[in-house]
Amino acid sequence: MMLKILLMASLVVYLLLVRLLRYRRLRELERIYQADTKLTPIEAQRIAQVAIQYETPFTLELGVQSALFKTYGIPSIAKLLRSTNQMSSLGNLGRRTADTTAIIGTFLCAPLDGYVKHATNDGEGDPRAAIAIARLNWIHGHYNISNDDYLYTLSLFIFEAIRWTERYEWRPLSGIEKLAVFETWVEVGKRMGIQDIPVSYHEFYDWAHNYEEMNMVPSEDSHVLGNTTLDLLLHGFPETLGIRSFLKRVYICLLDERLRIALKFPVQPSWLKSLVQTVLHARAAFVRHGCLPRWRPSLHVPIDVPPTLPGKTPRIPFLHREAHPWYYPEPRGLEYLSEQVKLKLGAEPSLYPGPTWKSQGYRLEEIGPVRYENEGHEEVMKEAERILGRPIVGRWSLKARCPF
Repeated sequence: MMLKILLMASLVVYLLLVRLLRYRRLRELERIYQADTKLTPIEAQRIAQVAIQYETPFTLELGVQSALFKTYGIPSIAKLLRSTNQMSSLGNLGRRTADTTAIIGTFLCAPLDGYVKHATNDGEGDPRAAIAIARLNWIHGHYNISNDDYLYTLSLFIFEAIRWTERYEWRPLSGIEKLAVFETWVEVGKRMGIQDIPVSYHEFYDWAHNYEEMNMVPSEDSHVLGNTTLDLLLHGFPETLGIRSFLKRVYICLLDERLRIALKFPVQPSWLKSLVQTVLHARAAFVRHGCLPRWRPSLHVPIDVPPTLPGKTPRIPFLHREAHPWYYPEPRGLEYLSEQVKLKLGAEPSLYPGPTWKSQGYRLEEIGPVRYENEGHEEVMKEAERILGRPIVGRWSLKARCPF
């Protein structure tokens, strides 16, 4: 009896502690900023980073994935993406997905102004965000992309992330958090050279909605890209008992109706849609009432990259392993033992992290299609210095690379 009382008391104390701490970051943010506060790009990025890394990483990441997926619904974008041949196979798509994660993950976690609080006096700072955007600009420069397609894609990274959070997270983003996400991506868009970006949140939202209504229509390119991407996302799941097929139907349930039609995906039964919604809402309730807030950031790329050994080129590793383990370090210790067990049980040996998957990490100036890997480095650094407003020195400069 006493044990039961202690367990019940412990549960009550835990739930009260969750309630006390769960909204602490939000309360602190609202104490400092009003919903209509004018934010600098750096203030906006720091606020957005708290939401992305600590408060709502699950749905904000799903929102970014949804944004990339939703671009396929625009025929002009889908046609261009297919013409690059980077989406023609799981192998190419896996590399492109990893490179996209590297670029976006870098300029979202690294400071846009290149300054860090713990920087030394050597002037190095952290120029990775500028280099990532410069490399993105260099890659895009090889293709004929309309400004409207740029604008629409930019809008998706803002509004899809916010939409997913409002629908499926333990709490929606506050007004100041929405503004911070908006201002961060607008600043990225300006550094990409995108023209005529609407100046307000609601103006941009209305523009994107109207553009989507006029341009999101079915096309074969959209259908092919949608299927190939779903195959990659579900690559690690078995086909046994129809598991992979069922999960594909689950993902289709998460698409809005206009996008589903544009991708030529089949209508899903209402019971499955209800089941998916129920599971996501149950997860949100569990996080809100039963989970303590994060104390470590959720990241794909590290904020602080460990020092590089002498004679080695500084590179950035992935922190999470994807279906195709690009840039993920070779397993060590317990992870190595776990991987060996998986191989014994039939895991695909070709998907084991190693040199083939660039397990040593990535250099931002090398990111992109394989044919461009060794091209454009000087141009990228010059553009990054222009964006940053000062020379790039230290381990992310070209001079820091080992020639061997």
